[in-house]
Amino acid sequence: MKNRFIEKEDLDRMLNNGLSVYEHFLGEVQLGKKIISPIRPEQDPSFSIYVHRKRGQYWWKDNGVDKFGDYFDFISEVTGCTFKEAVDYCKTNILNIGQKKPDFSRLNDLALQIAMQTEVKKVVQQKAMIIPEFRKWNQEDEDYFQSTIGMSCQDMQNAWYLPVSSVRVISKGKDYIIRERKDSPIYVIRFPSGNFKVYRPKEPSQRKWISNVEKELDFYMLEECKGGEVVFIQSGNRDCAAIRKHTGIDSFALNSESAELPSAVFLALKARYKKVYVLYDNDKAGTKGADKLYFMFGIPALNYAYKEFGVNDFCELLENKKDKLDEFILFLYAEI
Repeated sequence: MKNRFIEKEDLDRMLNNGLSVYEHFLGEVQLGKKIISPIRPEQDPSFSIYVHRKRGQYWWKDNGVDKFGDYFDFISEVTGCTFKEAVDYCKTNILNIGQKKPDFSRLNDLALQIAMQTEVKKVVQQKAMIIPEFRKWNQEDEDYFQSTIGMSCQDMQNAWYLPVSSVRVISKGKDYIIRERKDSPIYVIRFPSGNFKVYRPKEPSQRKWISNVEKELDFYMLEECKGGEVVFIQSGNRDCAAIRKHTGIDSFALNSESAELPSAVFLALKARYKKVYVLYDNDKAGTKGADKLYFMFGIPALNYAYKEFGVNDFCELLENKKDKLDEFILFLYAEI
């Protein structure tokens, strides 16, 4: 295929809506994070990449000089190219259609330094090893989950929960075993990656969870989000499992309200679902996290639904105001 027959829409798709362009010049991209501007000298970071809410493309903004635009505008700013030349630059130097070697002859000095700098290797911290000893579900498990969040053992297993009699934890030079007690059962969430979250529901909050999940790899129930009308982004595993069970709406959870949502995950959700919403807790952390996702991706939040019913999250509604469940679900469906 010759270059001239590749349309702009094809380039959008091939360049991941522009993300590949920014990665070509800047390396790893963190949406919304301010960095030193690559188009002019400055001391205080004022340049950032974000997702355009209407176009769904990656745009840039330089607050220091109040400039912004799409990825073709970015190439023009960096290289001095015209639009047509910017299109050709994408084909030749990023997609490698044509010349084999990148052509940096038009880059300004600042951009040349960025484009040619050696990749910085990340220091990977060794994660904890968690080795569970599995057991069978029992009536005590059934009674606990039914009484608290209205879910059976089979429901919990479908939501990646499994019962264990003990877990061995090897972390930071320590090797120890935690065993269940009559008054303190233990469950694990097994992620497709093979990592685990250990859940001890009857322990104090500081001992309730142990985890070796990777923030940029392990997203609770994401693999179960196959596509449809609506999907929720949550931050609590139990809330996510219960929302899926009681409302029938697809949902997955990040590791916390402050966790990053990778742009690749967001774009995949946009491709699979007609609507994407944030459903974090109705508290300060939840509000801050929802605001962050709205700023970065334009995802609307439904946290206020909990406030209408005087609770902070879905499990609290199930535990303390179960008689309001049907009313809450009707309210939720009306909002989406």
